[in-house]
Amino acid sequence: MASPPEFPPLERRFIEVKVNGGGGMISKNKYNALNKRWAPNPQTKKWVEFYLPHPRADATQLEKWSEAMVLYTKDLRKLLSLSHYAFWSSMVYCEAIKDQVLASFLRSAPRQYDPTYADYVAHPVLWPVYEKLYLLVFRVYLRLSTFKESKEDHILPGYWSLMIRDNGLMSVEVLQNLCTLYYSEGNVIFQKMLENVIKHDARILQDVRAQVPKLRDKFSAFTHQTEELMSADQQDWDEIKLGDILWFTLDSMYSLLKFCQAYPPVADVFLRYPDFLSNMAISYEQNTRRWGRLISRLPSLTKQVNICRTAILRLYRYILINPTLNSVVAANDKGLDDYFEFFANSIDEKIFIHDYEKNYPFRADMQGLLSRGIFVDETRIDYMANAISACFHSCGEEYSVEKIVVDPLYDPNFDRQLLGACSLELSGVELESLVTQVKDLLPELPSSYLEAVLKHYGYKTEDTINALLEGSVPARLEKYKSEEYIRSSQTTPTHMSKMGNASTSASSSTVVSLPGEKFLPAKGAGNDTLEEQVLDSSTKSAILRLAEQAQEEARKNREATLRRLAGDGGNDGDLSSAYIGQDLLPPSFATDIDYEDEYDDTYDDVGAGMTEPDNAPTVFKPLNVKKAEIMGAAGQASGNNNYDEDDEDDDDDSSVPRRRGGKDFEAFCEDPAVVRERFERRREEMYHRKHGGPKPGQTQYPSFSGQGQGPPGGQNRDVVGRAKGQGQEKDVLYNRRQKTANKGAGGNFKKRADFKRKEF
Repeated sequence: MASPPEFPPLERRFIEVKVNGGGGMISKNKYNALNKRWAPNPQTKKWVEFYLPHPRADATQLEKWSEAMVLYTKDLRKLLSLSHYAFWSSMVYCEAIKDQVLASFLRSAPRQYDPTYADYVAHPVLWPVYEKLYLLVFRVYLRLSTFKESKEDHILPGYWSLMIRDNGLMSVEVLQNLCTLYYSEGNVIFQKMLENVIKHDARILQDVRAQVPKLRDKFSAFTHQTEELMSADQQDWDEIKLGDILWFTLDSMYSLLKFCQAYPPVADVFLRYPDFLSNMAISYEQNTRRWGRLISRLPSLTKQVNICRTAILRLYRYILINPTLNSVVAANDKGLDDYFEFFANSIDEKIFIHDYEKNYPFRADMQGLLSRGIFVDETRIDYMANAISACFHSCGEEYSVEKIVVDPLYDPNFDRQLLGACSLELSGVELESLVTQVKDLLPELPSSYLEAVLKHYGYKTEDTINALLEGSVPARLEKYKSEEYIRSSQTTPTHMSKMGNASTSASSSTVVSLPGEKFLPAKGAGNDTLEEQVLDSSTKSAILRLAEQAQEEARKNREATLRRLAGDGGNDGDLSSAYIGQDLLPPSFATDIDYEDEYDDTYDDVGAGMTEPDNAPTVFKPLNVKKAEIMGAAGQASGNNNYDEDDEDDDDDSSVPRRRGGKDFEAFCEDPAVVRERFERRREEMYHRKHGGPKPGQTQYPSFSGQGQGPPGGQNRDVVGRAKGQGQEKDVLYNRRQKTANKGAGGNFKKRADFKRKEF
């Protein structure tokens, strides 16, 4: 058997009470935590109801009200200070708290649309007290909407939702009044409170749907009462009763509007109810005609009539827009069809459509959809626009909805392959060719403007030319005509100036979009976009000055380099005679930084070992200065030898510098024979140092005085020894034995042994 939980919920919890028994005995009794025992006794406890006197009440009435509100404040604070089980027992079993204390405040608290609301706010006595009570009542309802206060004090969500529903603590009427008083866009606590109540009690939305017929009957009753009061003679019109009818109508509309704004799914319930919006439009049409006669007789009710009309329009707007257009994410979304369907059902009410269009233009709704990239059929737009214009004509006012042009390229179902070659984004030579075709007819238009117009019309030159001639180009493209934009586009490299970049492949090329323009990307195109930064005129002027200074410095460096290469000594002569004209060079070479070639072309036309040309403008400067100094010193030691061009033997001696005209002359490269001799000598020294044997090509070591034959500083391997009969040294005999034992280890002896082994 499972053990009971450590902290049971309220409905399963028991409270122990100690009771004094007879004979001094103390007994313990257990009672349910949710029990009438913990609620206040209605016979002994008298509750105070909330009310608010008129702002122009006298001092006596204000004093009496202040005393009553002191008691009312104590009751609220006492209720909030009760323990968890005592609070819920009081709310469930004491109906006076629900019907008198809380309901009186929801019923009598001033609304923002009340004509006297501003007077209450400015009152020095009423408003400070009301603000304190306003917060205390909110804390009571906040505690009612919370089923778990702590780890010990909590209620199961299912039981909690049934308890507040069955006892009427959070009915639809209560929620509407709470939304009217406490809802605002910044009140996050109230929104969470409302969502928590409706989430755990899904039947509240069903109750809202069940109240729609009652709400419609209430509007009809108001309409009939207004007709009855206005059917009598104008002298007998009751201004107070007519004002009360307007007040009840406004209160119902405003509370319903706040309820929909606080919890948007409620708006969808009213939208889906059959003919709710159309009946609201009809009721507005009928009441507006009566209200017109009413305010002509009773001007004091003009403000209330205008507020009531505004509330009806706002409610209609929110119920129509929030579940439809605000939730549309694609062109094929059902919300778009619902918008046109429900709005078309009210199009016959001329006065209603007139007032609605004045406050909420139809064109603004369509432009909002198009700006979000949602395609709308232009036929449907034209139908609704014509119907709205007809309503204005019926009211005696000349008005027409401005034409809304929908680009078919925004249609996701449009087959872009029907555009042919223009189905893809164009750039480079192709775009320049189309611009040239248009410029042949309209040469005065700038290229940037023509690029934008071509892209807007799908790169169709015929449509572009027709639009330019007819003047039907969209106004948003006119900015590409401005001189400021043209100047910035000329200083900024575009795809026109990058046509010579042949290294860019077609697969990695990026289409450059015009700044400030939005176009529908082609099928298969990437989502990369080019962000343009808009600069002011002063910044652009500074950039232009810096660019001109950089070009001037590059020009001066280029001229100085040309003078240095030409050897003109810095004269300011004409440099274009010896070089290619700068106007013939490509733009990239004419504007780039000066290029200095490190290659010395002095000897391009002179063979190795030959003399320099006589007309050489500069003095010869060897590349290797250190080597030239060594060779010059060697030449001075060997004497002054004149170079003879017909002497073939002198060409082999590269160690001595040649002379010509009293000057030392060095060949461009070192003599290969000298190089080979140096490397041969180095190889012999390395072999001698490593092996200690004779030099390559030498069969025997030279004889050294006093040491016999052998490598200098190496191991003696002499096998010849002295003449026969003179006796041999011990090393010579040892060497002979080693030679005899190892003479078959390599060479042809080893090969012959291997061949014989293979035969067997």
